[in-house]
Amino acid sequence: MPSAGPARRAELEAFAQARLRAVRLRSHVHSAWDVPRWRDVGADFFVLQLLTPLLGQRPVAPWAFVDLFSDEVERFMRAGVTYIEVHEHPTRPERGAGVVWRDGAEFAQWFYAVAYRLRSRFGPEIKVGFPALDEATPSEPLSEPAISWRTRFLEQVSGVLEAADWVALHVYWRTWEVMRALDGALRF
Repeated sequence: MPSAGPARRAELEAFAQARLRAVRLRSHVHSAWDVPRWRDVGADFFVLQLLTPLLGQRPVAPWAFVDLFSDEVERFMRAGVTYIEVHEHPTRPERGAGVVWRDGAEFAQWFYAVAYRLRSRFGPEIKVGFPALDEATPSEPLSEPAISWRTRFLEQVSGVLEAADWVALHVYWRTWEVMRALDGALRF
C-alpha cells in the first residue's frame, strides 16, 4: 500500500521498476485522482480498502459504515476501481472486535449487511472483499488462547465468505519454518 496522501514520484517509480500490477488504496487516505497515475506505471488491478478507526471506538451500524464511504466509493468507481475490501483485521479490538461485534458470528452478520448495502447502492459491478485478518509476525508467536480464539472466529465467519466476491489475505510469513509452522501459514 502506498504512503498516505497523493502518490509520490518515488513510489510510482519503484512500483514500475518492480513491475507490479496491483495496488491497494485506502479510502480517506488516498485519492481517486491518483488512479490514472498508478495505471501509467503499470497498475491494472486496484483494491479500495474501506477502513476507519471509528469501529474501535463505538458501534457503527452497517448502513452508517456504507454511508461514511459512499461518496469516495463512487469517485473510485468512476476511476474504474470496483474491488472493495470491507475493513481490515476484524479480530483486533481497535478495529471493532468487542466494540461492534463480540465474535466471528456477529462480524459475519455485520459484513453481510455491509456487502448487501454496497451492492444495493453501487450495483453488480462492485466486487466486495472479505477483509484480511491479522496474524502474529515471527517475532510475536501466538499463544494457545489466541490461536483458539482466531480459529473459532474463522469457523464462525466461514458461512459469510460465500457472500464475498473475493477474500483478502495478508502474508506475514518470511521463512520456510514459519510457513510450515502450525501457528503460522500451515494453519491457513
